[in-house]
Amino acid sequence: MICITLGTGVGGGIILEGKLWRGMEGTVGEVGHMSLDPAGARCSCGRAGCLEAYASATGIVRMAREAIDHHEPTGLQALADASPEGLTSALVHHAAVQGDAVARRILHEMGKYLGIALANLVNLLNVELIMLSGGVTEAWELFIGTAEAEIRQRAFAIPSRRVRIARAIWGDEAGLLGAASLVWHGQQ
Repeated sequence: MICITLGTGVGGGIILEGKLWRGMEGTVGEVGHMSLDPAGARCSCGRAGCLEAYASATGIVRMAREAIDHHEPTGLQALADASPEGLTSALVHHAAVQGDAVARRILHEMGKYLGIALANLVNLLNVELIMLSGGVTEAWELFIGTAEAEIRQRAFAIPSRRVRIARAIWGDEAGLLGAASLVWHGQQ
């Protein structure tokens, strides 16, 4: 299975044969820096077109700011002005639920890039389950359909039908529970 966390950034972990796969350098699971568009948006790592530039909270906010800067018809700026935190991915989600077309397009685009990345992982690893967690999954209903459509379109037919995409149920406690499990089972 693969677990991908969609939060401020995009992180991941891969479980093979019941164990966390670490790789030679311990960097296995850096799915957030999978290159999806070499001419795409700049990522926080300095490279262009990483999944994190599109499917993280910061990526969603970046796309919203670009829409506002291009004077697209949206209520996002008014929501941001009224919020003590300013523009957040949660506000984009809220606007999308309220019917804001630009916010809905942003979450659709986020789902598209996420789906492309997931299709690559399905083709590469042929896993049974991909678990998505993190704050961005609060907008699940607005991006998962697009992501699943991309998987079906881009991944090999049989693995794309068999893989299960699920939303983690532990919320913000998932990282703490995972760390405790590693200690409990004597892994480092």
